[in-house]
Amino acid sequence: MKTKKPRSATVNAVTNCSFAIMTKHAFEISLKNSIEKMKEKKMEMLKNFKIFNFFTKIKLEKLTYAMELKRYPIGSYIFKQGHPVEGIYLIKKGDFEIRCNMKLPIEEKLINPEKLPDHAVLRKFREQKNLKNKNVRVAVVSKGMMVGLEEMLEQLLFSGAQKQKHEEQLKAQTKFKELGLADKMIQKKQSQNR
Repeated sequence: MKTKKPRSATVNAVTNCSFAIMTKHAFEISLKNSIEKMKEKKMEMLKNFKIFNFFTKIKLEKLTYAMELKRYPIGSYIFKQGHPVEGIYLIKKGDFEIRCNMKLPIEEKLINPEKLPDHAVLRKFREQKNLKNKNVRVAVVSKGMMVGLEEMLEQLLFSGAQKQKHEEQLKAQTKFKELGLADKMIQKKQSQNR
């Protein structure tokens, strides 16, 4: 409907039919209004996150185009441990539990869920021989919090560091090749001078 091309097919009623017809102009207005409402809804949501407080309205608007609003029923997985990092999850509503598989001592008396373990407890923890793989609740996150930012940053930084290391290796290889060629040229000149 955006192009001015003629219809690419003929539509013919083979039985009695009823249609709801929307003109091109009405469709464009409806679509524009719908997109504008969704953008405003997303911008209001972003304003609830401190990390976006310094963003200008234009930058927030650009972020809304990269966002998708989703709903998750109780008990559904947002993502699982070991899966690739696909994005950052900004929590608009609800509570989410973060769980990790960890090797823990069978003797659970070492862990007090009311307070974080001190260094002595952690040392005893590491010295344990009888460790069992357990799925442990690490945190509960809710409205106004984010999940996945640390992993995303880690992945971006790691991939950037890997790229830099690769570039440094290529430079070093090039220098070694240049030095090797220079050595061969010196040897060749020395043999010609003899």
